[in-house]
Amino acid sequence: MQAYISGMVPTSGIDSPSRTFMTIYFSGCDFNCPTCSTPDLIEPKSEFLIDLSEIRREITTLAPEIQGVFFSGGEPLLQRQALLTLAR
Repeated sequence: MQAYISGMVPTSGIDSPSRTFMTIYFSGCDFNCPTCSTPDLIEPKSEFLIDLSEIRREITTLAPEIQGVFFSGGEPLLQRQALLTLAR
């Protein structure tokens, strides 16, 4: 299965600086919020199409170092099946 994902970043939690999380940025959004912090992710672009096995491999590799995964974007729920697959 493939999804439009613009990137993955291991980050420290803002509320918990001592904890590390991975953020996965989904591409594509239908809200068009005027204060969008990621306007470059509104349109899903072909260069963002990636196989979910690559994402899962990255999560598995970082698993010993991270406490959780954030799904952001864009709007992750536009790619509901991909989101569910990664969340499991």
